[in-house]
Amino acid sequence: MEKVATRVHELIVVSKSRKEAYQAAANAVSDPSLHQKFEEFGLQNLHFISDIRYFSDYDESEEDPQQPLAMLWKDIMIAINNQGFTDKEDIKDACQKAEKETVKFFEQVYEDQLPPELLLIISKQLMNIKEAEASLKL
Repeated sequence: MEKVATRVHELIVVSKSRKEAYQAAANAVSDPSLHQKFEEFGLQNLHFISDIRYFSDYDESEEDPQQPLAMLWKDIMIAINNQGFTDKEDIKDACQKAEKETVKFFEQVYEDQLPPELLLIISKQLMNIKEAEASLKL
């Protein structure tokens, strides 16, 4: 059960960082369709976090561990907020590259021996992430 809680905690940390990066991206772009897309990607994380909390005793008040993928998303958010990325193509490119790494991480987690109901939730989110990655390539 400890392995499940640890993996869920990692998924929550990554998803929180992904959500924050997409919120920053949405606020940074003037293109209405891209803004909406970034907002949607951010909201997917909220739903996912809500769905998987049941499998962990995650505490919002605890400091999040230095999970490398979460740090990548946080770096993107910081760069956007500090005007490091001002061009929508730079933002899309950075998010697309981070999504590629997020897909790898979720696929690794999916290979773990986790409860079937948790794997179902993870597989749905993995599909959402793959769709996000593909749409950012366009």
